[in-house]
Amino acid sequence: MLEFYPPAPGSFNRQSEPGQSLPTVPSIPFRPTTDNNNAEPSVSVKTESGLLESICAGCGRTIADKYVMRVAERNYHEECLSCTACGAMLSQSCFIRDLKLYCRTDYERIFGAKCARCMEKISCSDYVMRPVSGLIFHVECFACCMCGQPLPRGAHYILRQGQPICRRDFEHELFLNSPQGCTTI
Repeated sequence: MLEFYPPAPGSFNRQSEPGQSLPTVPSIPFRPTTDNNNAEPSVSVKTESGLLESICAGCGRTIADKYVMRVAERNYHEECLSCTACGAMLSQSCFIRDLKLYCRTDYERIFGAKCARCMEKISCSDYVMRPVSGLIFHVECFACCMCGQPLPRGAHYILRQGQPICRRDFEHELFLNSPQGCTTI
C-alpha cells in the first residue's frame, strides 16, 4: 500500500538527449505488508524522484524532495504521510477510508466492528452472531434484552431497535397489549 516512487531520475529541468539513456536508480525495498485494508499484500518501495513534477495529496504543494511516497495512486511528501486521526507518521503501512489515511490503531477504533450490545470491539478471533446485515454481536452478548436469556443458534426471536427479544417475552408483551390482555372485571 505504501510505495515510494520517483517521477524519473535526474533534475526537474534536465532534458535527456536523443539516444542518451538515463541512469537507473536503485530502489530500497521495505518489508511486504499484508495489513492494509484491501487485504492484498504489497511491497513498499522507496526510490529517488526526478523529472516529472507531482503534487502532494496531503498538503497540495509540489513535491521537489528526493523521495516521493505513493499510496493508493496518490503522491505525498514523506512528512505529509500521517494518520488523519492522531498525526502519527505512516512509514510501513496504513489504512484508507474516503481517501483519508489512518494508522492501524485509529482505523480499528473508528471503523472496526463493535458488538451491538456491549459496544466493545470485535476481534477476528471472537465468535459472533449476525442476525441481520449490519448488526453483529458477541455470542455471549446475543441474549434477550428483556429477560437476559441467551439466544442460541436456531432460537426464535425478533429484533426491536437492533436488540433481540426472545419469543416468550415477545408473546407476553403482545398479550399484555392486546384487548384480551387488558380486560377488567
